[in-house]
Amino acid sequence: MLIYHPETEHLIEYVNGSLHPSISLCVSVHLDFCEQCRSHINKLEAIGGALLDKLDDAYVDENLLTNIFQQIDFQDTTRAGVVRASMLETDIIPSSVKKLFNYDESQLNWRHHGGKVRSAELLNDKGIKASLIRLQQGANIPQHGHRGTEYTVVLDGSFSDEDGIYHKGDFLIRKPGDKHAPTATTDKDCWCLTALEAPLKFSNPLLEFVNRVMPL
Repeated sequence: MLIYHPETEHLIEYVNGSLHPSISLCVSVHLDFCEQCRSHINKLEAIGGALLDKLDDAYVDENLLTNIFQQIDFQDTTRAGVVRASMLETDIIPSSVKKLFNYDESQLNWRHHGGKVRSAELLNDKGIKASLIRLQQGANIPQHGHRGTEYTVVLDGSFSDEDGIYHKGDFLIRKPGDKHAPTATTDKDCWCLTALEAPLKFSNPLLEFVNRVMPL
């Protein structure tokens, strides 16, 4: 049973479509794992539908549907990047993440942050980016604070910090001013999906300098 979940306000914004794409992606992935939150979503959608039924009819231009389809046709379907599925090395990536990509001979642009920590950016919209994070067994991300909110979903494996241990499917929120030092458990690699509103602020001045050049 999962312990850590999105806040109710995030589920409401997810249902009404106002949640930022990177954060919405994290919520969507969590829903793949969490029956409890899927149940909440169903109830929120039912409430929203009931409220819509009570609204008065409104005039809709007869060309509206055609215009919507035209806008969809012009959307950039590769804005999130392109990835070759075999390069992900494991089948732990949820379908909601895989749908972002067209599969071809390209590969994720992995960045190395020390010997055992890697990241690959998936989305970057209005300063909020979503990334895959891989921590090898026992890997540690040194203590850091947060300038903005960070949303993390564990895709596989687990990690711990000063406040607890987080398993597959758990949804962790770190708010501005929070500090922690995540460490992967030693039994297997830990894969996470994160949405980050601002670069991390490392306690070690040298790491802080490096992070300004190649932010995690």
